[in-house]
Amino acid sequence: MLKIRNLILSDLKKIKKMIEYINPGITSNIAFEENVGIFPLKLLHNLLPLSLKFLQENYVAVQDGELLGLIGLIPDSKSKSRWKINRLILHANAHDVGKQLIDFVVNKYGANGVGTFISTIDEGHTDAINLFVDACGFRNCTKINVWKHKVLPKDNKLLNCDYIREAKPADAKALMEFECQCLFPHVRPSIKYCESDYKLNLMEKAVNSTKNIKIKKFIFESAPGNIDGLLTIRTRDNLNFWADVVLSLPYENYYADLLNYIINYVSSYSPEARLYIYVKEFYQTHTTLTEVLPQVDFETFRSFNVLVKDYWRTLPGKEAKKNPILLFTDITSPACKWYMENQNINKNNT
Repeated sequence: MLKIRNLILSDLKKIKKMIEYINPGITSNIAFEENVGIFPLKLLHNLLPLSLKFLQENYVAVQDGELLGLIGLIPDSKSKSRWKINRLILHANAHDVGKQLIDFVVNKYGANGVGTFISTIDEGHTDAINLFVDACGFRNCTKINVWKHKVLPKDNKLLNCDYIREAKPADAKALMEFECQCLFPHVRPSIKYCESDYKLNLMEKAVNSTKNIKIKKFIFESAPGNIDGLLTIRTRDNLNFWADVVLSLPYENYYADLLNYIINYVSSYSPEARLYIYVKEFYQTHTTLTEVLPQVDFETFRSFNVLVKDYWRTLPGKEAKKNPILLFTDITSPACKWYMENQNINKNNT
């Protein structure tokens, strides 16, 4: 009988063997770099209510002592209304187990108030995409394309731009409103963030420090107080840098300037650094960014499908009201007989 339970420390060796069997080129560090280093903290984290969770949650499927799969998910917004399934590892010929794992976490967390589930999958992994879409009811929402800079310039110094400054905690509300306006309207309910997502609390700073994650956010201001662009740069080793950049529609012609700012910022750390840019197709200016990237020596690298499932949906308004429904499990029950007799009386009176 298949059993789904929380991941425990003794499972890690089995998961490592499973990964090495599926893909010998992937090491356990890639699969568990976010978990093993802070495992003692996760024991405390497991006791927290859903509204306070901030680390990845992991579950495994076990049958007759054999570990058949693992699923991991993490809050994708501090509102805890959206969670991201960011890890799914299955044994050979265990796609049915994958469906059970996905359905398990969707129903478990959905019952506790999570409204949206999201997953980002490499477009080449068609089996995984089909599992989420065809078997588990997810939908293709949008795409994220990753571009890589060919060769960073040597010995560059950071550009001093008057219209670009580092983001401050006080900018959180304005940044939330700016980014929400940049989204296509049809994806806002599934993709948008809340104000607190633009701030780092002490616990998050401690976790990022443990993982050696460095995050820098910069704001593009067309005028003092007017936010028209956001740059986010992340790294874990000062060698591989991952950047997001988005501009509002009136200022999308500044993409080349912002990309050059990012290039100079990264190359000032190390001439051997590698830079990757996300092009998120849910932003209204993504087409312009895609056109500009080849002009500043970027080339396509990978593409990902963004899959979404809405667990809770808003009820229709009053205008969509329909006749009420009563359901009796036993048609011979006194309640059912009373209801049917009263329905007949009402019909005769009319």
